[in-house]
Amino acid sequence: MFFTPPPVKKSQKINEVIQKNRMDVSEILRAFFGMSPQRIEREIDDLESKVSQFRSLEREFGRVTWPAAGALAESFHRRLLLGKKVTLKSQLPPDLILFSATVSAHRIAELSCSVATDRGRLSELAGLFEILEETGAFDDGAPDVLLSNELLEKIHDSVFLEILRRYDLNGCGRIFEEDRPLYEMRFEVGRRLADGSLFGCSDHENTVSSFRDLYGPKLVKEFLGRLKRHARIS
Repeated sequence: MFFTPPPVKKSQKINEVIQKNRMDVSEILRAFFGMSPQRIEREIDDLESKVSQFRSLEREFGRVTWPAAGALAESFHRRLLLGKKVTLKSQLPPDLILFSATVSAHRIAELSCSVATDRGRLSELAGLFEILEETGAFDDGAPDVLLSNELLEKIHDSVFLEILRRYDLNGCGRIFEEDRPLYEMRFEVGRRLADGSLFGCSDHENTVSSFRDLYGPKLVKEFLGRLKRHARIS
């Protein structure tokens, strides 16, 4: 699959970023998943009256230099609620709606992968990959690397779908489960509509190349066609 969690060695870099900001990833996840389903359901029901408040809180949170784990978990929660709101009533392009609704769930799933690399077999593999990378012997196609990526993908997908279920984003979840290439293509279209600087950069070219290798020219044509229609790029 194209949209997979980062390999073990890249997940460790996520941990480093969190540590520099004095955050404990497990504390962030504990606080996020500790929110009761009743609270989430209640706040979804009250979305219409709470949207302005949530947006204001998110602007305030963006100015915080050293957020606590609980505060970051609350920010993820608000962003998922705002994503849910976009799916209910919006004039935005459908691909941008899908991106906005699910991007925070992906980020939480990636944090779950980073925690997993600190434990058990994944922790052992992470240590081995660090050594191999330092010696220049790291091989993306080695059996242990493929195993680690498979395990991380399962963790990512399970956490991601559970979050979508909690926030009543089941429509997005169905696309992800039933037509992964379509989901990944639409997510990437939405990501570029959210951040125009991605057009023409190396990341964009890599995405096109990956889509071509994994899914063939038909999906690449659809991907570029959607971008042209929505963003009016030539």
